[in-house]
Amino acid sequence: MCNAFFDKLVRRGYAVAVDYVHNRARFYPVHHKPLYHSIGEPESRYRRAVSAGHTAERLMRLDAALISPDLGWLTMRSEKVAFLAANNLASLVPASWNEISDSLREIDNLRQTA
Repeated sequence: MCNAFFDKLVRRGYAVAVDYVHNRARFYPVHHKPLYHSIGEPESRYRRAVSAGHTAERLMRLDAALISPDLGWLTMRSEKVAFLAANNLASLVPASWNEISDSLREIDNLRQTA
């Protein structure tokens, strides 16, 4: 059933199948802008292609979030901005969201230690 779902995403052009770890695994980055628009994140950085190493890092973060139900996980930019504002850390928000990756990594680290 799961494979059929991902196959359908690929057939419709919403995602691509990427072989990973010497063809022992496969992941399906979803890049279809209207899907991200429907969740209020049309310019999400998660739509963009990333290296295999970066993908592994993201998957490890996801694993950590899934095994820690009490952890407040901030996935959307608006959630991160709200968290920063609520904790008087707004100075960490970059002037341009094009500089987001380093800043979000800092925010994620702060959130994990809070």
